[in-house]
Amino acid sequence: MNLLAPVSSDPGFAWNEKTARHLLNRAGFGVPPGAMAKLAAMSPDQAVAAFVDFDRLPDVGPEPPELPQRVDYKEIYQSKKSEMEKRQIRQEVRRKEREGMVDLQVWWIQRMAKSQRPLQEKMTLFWHGHFATSAQKVQDPNDNFELNEVFRNQGTGNFRELVRAVGKSPAMLRYLDQQQSSNKKPNENWARELMELFTLGIGNYTEQDIKEAARAFTGWTQRAGEYYYAPRRHDDGNKTILGSAGPYDGDDVVDIVTGKPACAQFICTKLWKYFAYDEPEPEVIAGLADTFRKHDGNIKPVLRQMFLSRAFYQEKAYFSQVKSPAQLVAGLLVQLDAEDEDQVAQIAAYAMRAMGQSLFYPPNVKGWDGGRAWINTNTLLVRYNFSNFMVSGVVPDLRGTQGAGNVRRQFLMAAMGKKDDGDKMSSDNMMSGGDNMMGGDRDDDDSPDTPAGQDAMPKDIPARTFYNKLRERRDKARQYKGMSKEERREQFMLDQAMEIAPFEARKFFVKHKGKTAEEIIVDLENYFIGFALSDSQRSRLKTVIGQSVADGKPVPVERMAEEDLRATVQLMLSTVDYQVC
Repeated sequence: MNLLAPVSSDPGFAWNEKTARHLLNRAGFGVPPGAMAKLAAMSPDQAVAAFVDFDRLPDVGPEPPELPQRVDYKEIYQSKKSEMEKRQIRQEVRRKEREGMVDLQVWWIQRMAKSQRPLQEKMTLFWHGHFATSAQKVQDPNDNFELNEVFRNQGTGNFRELVRAVGKSPAMLRYLDQQQSSNKKPNENWARELMELFTLGIGNYTEQDIKEAARAFTGWTQRAGEYYYAPRRHDDGNKTILGSAGPYDGDDVVDIVTGKPACAQFICTKLWKYFAYDEPEPEVIAGLADTFRKHDGNIKPVLRQMFLSRAFYQEKAYFSQVKSPAQLVAGLLVQLDAEDEDQVAQIAAYAMRAMGQSLFYPPNVKGWDGGRAWINTNTLLVRYNFSNFMVSGVVPDLRGTQGAGNVRRQFLMAAMGKKDDGDKMSSDNMMSGGDNMMGGDRDDDDSPDTPAGQDAMPKDIPARTFYNKLRERRDKARQYKGMSKEERREQFMLDQAMEIAPFEARKFFVKHKGKTAEEIIVDLENYFIGFALSDSQRSRLKTVIGQSVADGKPVPVERMAEEDLRATVQLMLSTVDYQVC
């Protein structure tokens, strides 16, 4: 069987809601209301074109945030102000830069969730992890925004031109110290990463190739946030790079490396693993690489072939990926149609950091590991608690003390048939396999307890800090300022946590009016997960949504308590099954 043949040529293939869901998850960030049925009604060619030919759609979405003006630190240092004044100015500049980076994170999360061009944002995220730069070092938000726009505007175009644009971006020039390179002392960072991580992969170049390429890139620098070529710093002598010789400059090197057969193999392998599954068949990569070369390194034809191929819809491709924090967060915002977008997106940015993926802050030049490395006991707990917060407004109480959050936790634990152990609700109950709502009847004993991302949990935003941010939002919503400790505690007990939830359960369940508990559970499975849960999981869901309703009788969703409707969705999102797509 030709794995890259169009799936529509297979007489046994059926294009339906399952396949549409698969495409929605992989080419985008989840399943918006009504999208699965709409896509399933198309042909495979039409469905794929709806994603790949996104430039036919208007680019509507949140406007980019207003970023602080660029600052010339040299002017600050050379000014006649006192050292204390200079220090205060630098501190204020850094504060504005940090705020600008948070604004960028919030803006990008909203774009992922709301853009009519989901593949464009998915590719922007792909290139962000591939050509990784970090705001930890490149602190100016303007530099980070401009590189993000390069990924967005050129990410499905010509790969050679994308590499050229990335290499000349102030963010990459700063991140890999290329602006310090000169003909007297070439800096090898950019030349090395260009070959090792960005185009060819280890084994397809030599150390001498790197040294010679570094000479060619001398002169590439930046001034005032703009690319600048400094001819006096360029080494204009002959170089020998990957078997070719000449007085090459940086543009020549980009042409040489992107024209090598190894480049097509390398990029197509990364794209397949990102969108489909690990360990692709050799014939799949060979075919995609051939398409890459035939189309002069353009990405769109490769994506189209990938999304239409038989291999992409093999059974092993379904539900084979652990959702990245970006996929999880954006998918929740989409599926829950969250209210109060700005504040929710801010909380989502903190949640992603606690899950191990802080946008604009990849752990190093290799980006994020991804896959099963996203999951450990800490990050899984944050995933569950963020989902629960989105649905119910409950803020996790790490101390296990009284309060609405703890009351709701006890309710959920009772529904799961578990004894509440205070703080131990987290990893012990959620990670264990066996007969519980989180693990269902699935065997998860081989789940690794390994660090998320490249360098374990981010040091600046542990889970506790994330929960504190949730409390700040809750407290602001309830206007607790001015209350004494006793009044605050009493008010906390009286308030319904669900009143500040971003999710409107009553509105969500309107479409289920007149359906039985069993029918509602099937609908929720199809919408949130894509396959049937175990009998024990379904039984526990029924204890909440079905309650005392007789079998076969419609659930009076219009009269059910808001908190019970929310608890039903909360339990669905607290399954291990929701963590994959």
